[in-house]
Amino acid sequence: MLPVTDMMKRLFICILALALLVLPGCHNEMDDLLGTWQAEIDVKHILLDRLEDQCPGITGDLALERLLVTVELTFYADGTFRAQLSSASVTAACQQATPAIEDAIWAYWENLYAQQAPGESLEAYLAQLKVTRRELLDEVMGDTLAQELLLDIALQEEGQFAVSKGKLRFSADLAEAPAEESYHTYRVSGKSLTVSPGSYASEAADGFYHTKLPLKFTRK
Repeated sequence: MLPVTDMMKRLFICILALALLVLPGCHNEMDDLLGTWQAEIDVKHILLDRLEDQCPGITGDLALERLLVTVELTFYADGTFRAQLSSASVTAACQQATPAIEDAIWAYWENLYAQQAPGESLEAYLAQLKVTRRELLDEVMGDTLAQELLLDIALQEEGQFAVSKGKLRFSADLAEAPAEESYHTYRVSGKSLTVSPGSYASEAADGFYHTKLPLKFTRK
C-alpha cells in the first residue's frame, strides 16, 4: 500500500470540494433567473376598462383585436426585480389604438344625439355649427387621450423576489419581502421563462400588468 502523504491528502480534499460544487443539490435556482427577460403583453382590456368608466357602453363599438406592449422583467442578484414597459412600444400602441378610439367615440356621440334628436344626424348638426367631425375629435382627443388611458398602468414596478422549488414570489416594494402564501409557478428552459398563475386565479397576474397567464418571456 502506498503511503498517504500530505500532498495526497490535499489533492483528495480539492477533488472532494470540486465534486460537491457540481452536485445537483447545490444548484441555486436564482441563478437561472438572473438577467433581463422580455415578453409582449396585451393591454387592450386595460384600455377598455378606462373607456368604459368614462363612457358606459362605448366599448361595444371599439374595433380593436389586440393592443400589444413590451415588458422587460429584470432579476438582480441582490434579490430585487424591475418590471418595465417599453416606452416606445406604449407610444406605438397608442398610435395603433387612436383610430379605433375615435370611431368608437363618434359612434357613442351619434347614439347619444339620436336619443336626444330622433331622425336627425349629428354630422348635419355639426355642419350647421360649421364644425367638422375631425375638428370635434381633435378637440376631445388631443394628442394624448390614448396615452392617458394606457399610462394609468405603471411604466415601471420594483420589489423583491424569491424562488424556491419552482415557485416565484414577488413583493411590490423594495423594502418588503415577498409573502409566502402568494406565488407564481415558473419554468426556465434554455432562453425561455414561462410564468404561470400558481396560487393566483387562472387569469390573475399581480406584478405583470394584469395580463393573462401563463406568460412566456425570452431572455434578452
